[in-house]
Amino acid sequence: PLKNLQLNNKKSIVLGSGGAARSVIQGLINLNLSEIIVVSRNETNQMKIINDFKNEICIMGLKNDDKELSQHIKSSDLIINTTPVGMKNSINTINDLPFGLELWKSLTPKTIVYDLIYNPKPTELLKFSLDNGCQIIDGSEMLIAQGAISLGFWTDGLEIPIEIMRDALKKHLAHKYRNTND
Repeated sequence: PLKNLQLNNKKSIVLGSGGAARSVIQGLINLNLSEIIVVSRNETNQMKIINDFKNEICIMGLKNDDKELSQHIKSSDLIINTTPVGMKNSINTINDLPFGLELWKSLTPKTIVYDLIYNPKPTELLKFSLDNGCQIIDGSEMLIAQGAISLGFWTDGLEIPIEIMRDALKKHLAHKYRNTND
């Protein structure tokens, strides 16, 4: 979903330092972003990711409670949440924002906010970002693209019906979300 957004030489923040963050960083490198800041609570994972990508892009890490982080949020063109915070499950509440509300007060309308989470739709992060005038993207398009690529491997490269997959996901999530709120 980021391919057509002209992100060449733009600044980005990736929230989280797990496997999804690693994939996102590679995608951002492929899109020629100029700078990536990885924000994490886990310094070990964060340093491993930074070391793995340091020869490919200007990448740095910040702890989630770093005082500089709000300034980076303010100047960032793209923020991607790869953490599970905000996902609908039995462990956390839906009202969560990654790293707390205070951090997000410096968000500006020029920022694109992409949350890899697709359930609930929209997440609290995306609602907050939309209320602040940001362009938002949820994780459903990434899920659909991953499914299409996998299906393509299994069907020896046949054309994959992306629209049918998109409609099926929307119906499934609408049904699932409706049943969990009853």
